Amino acid sequence: MPGQLVFPGDEIAAAEEFIPGEGTFEERGTVYAAWIGTLELDTSEFVARVVPHTTVPCVLRQRDIVIGRVRALKPSFAAVDVVARADSPDRAVAGETNGTLHISKVARAYLEDISEALQLGDLIRAEVLEADPAVQLSTRDEHLGVVKSYCPRCRNEMRAAGQGLVCPECDWRSRSKIAGDYGSGLLLPEGM
Repeated sequence: MPGQLVFPGDEIAAAEEFIPGEGTFEERGTVYAAWIGTLELDTSEFVARVVPHTTVPCVLRQRDIVIGRVRALKPSFAAVDVVARADSPDRAVAGETNGTLHISKVARAYLEDISEALQLGDLIRAEVLEADPAVQLSTRDEHLGVVKSYCPRCRNEMRAAGQGLVCPECDWRSRSKIAGDYGSGLLLPEGM
């Protein structure tokens, strides 16, 4: 029904009646919504569209700088939820948002275990090495790495101290791979 709110994957029309327009896609003779928005059925040109309620989600591409949260740690890799592109933090990310950060792509120095450089819950800035078929990330450059971290003991925000982090409350220390501008509050480093 035109004017109704639709969600990605909602069936909106038959392909025999309407061709897919912006914000839609066709699969097996059915037109579906590709993003959240208002359904628009143009009966003069027989086009189905979804008008987004927010800005159009961004699609990740190779060399994008992204912000992600460390969701899981294994000795050789971290699972990262990509939450935004650093240059567009207010836009949702479309497509695959589960990224992998391999231990060899974390820092230039040798690491025995990835937990030497990252903690669960860390907010990181990373570069997309590959976006398809799976999101592969890197934090090797100086401007990449942890941009915000919380103490695993008392949950206070950690502060930069030399090559790592320290908790101002309980003095817990971490040798995290921090971004060169850790603590500045910037999602995208200056000059990028």
